[in-house]
Amino acid sequence: MFGPPVIALSFALSFLGFGFLWIGKLSGEAFIAVLYLLLAYTASHFRGSRIALRDTVLPALPLALLIGLFRDSNDSHLGSIAIVLAWLAGAVLGAFAADRARTSLPRLCACIGAMSVLHLLVAGGLAMASFGSTMRVFEGQPVAPGAALIDSAADLLMQPMLSFLGEVPRLTPVGQWIALAINSLAWGSVLGVLLALALRAKGGPAPAPAG
Repeated sequence: MFGPPVIALSFALSFLGFGFLWIGKLSGEAFIAVLYLLLAYTASHFRGSRIALRDTVLPALPLALLIGLFRDSNDSHLGSIAIVLAWLAGAVLGAFAADRARTSLPRLCACIGAMSVLHLLVAGGLAMASFGSTMRVFEGQPVAPGAALIDSAADLLMQPMLSFLGEVPRLTPVGQWIALAINSLAWGSVLGVLLALALRAKGGPAPAPAG
């Protein structure tokens, strides 16, 4: 009974990803890849990696093949292929990480929560440091050492949310916090799965799939 919901969700994610491509929000594809990771991880946790990959990848194939036909401004298919590969990478990482880690849901949520909070703190700290460096320039003070590195790191950790929304300051303060939280949750999902996998690898072999 677990298969049909996964199949439906996989198709819905591919449709949403196609919508992001259609409206030109390519950075949204990063969120789609993360959602495929979480979907495949969950399915693999209960059914094993092979069934999870079948139920996750096959429903996305029709729109994935259609996306692969799109060309960019340079008449190249590379961008479209990269989108499809990002989806596939998310599904494969999620499926095999769960199959290897076999981590309980509470432990996985703890890993994702911890990495999300860590990302939010680091990204927020770097963003404030970057803003402080900008203010120093406006005030005629010398640029702080490493300011360019801080700016680059802050921009990196704010992706893909920054590219997806454009200028975050346009949002209300509550909207900014929600956007930052979603962005950190996306990063935390990937890092949390990797952390769960690393903890299981350190602890010993994974038990057999349930059911």
